[in-house]
Amino acid sequence: MIYMGRKTEIREVLSRIIWSGNDVRRYELVIRNGKGTRNIKLESVSRILSDRLIVGTEESAKVIPLHRIISILRNGEVVWQRSSA
Repeated sequence: MIYMGRKTEIREVLSRIIWSGNDVRRYELVIRNGKGTRNIKLESVSRILSDRLIVGTEESAKVIPLHRIISILRNGEVVWQRSSA
């Protein structure tokens, strides 16, 4: 099943995945960037803030705004997708 949603919902979905005891190694985020898209493993996310993710360690942290997340994959299958409207 594909879940459609807004920016506030993506944070809730990510929190549910992490706090429910799911194996986060099975999940990837599809991120929109200037060159198209790229996938980021959910296990590399160190913090989820109200409007952005922090990926990596303190020394090599990258900030990804939540509005750049297009979808969430589990084992290659879409489990959440941003609505186009």
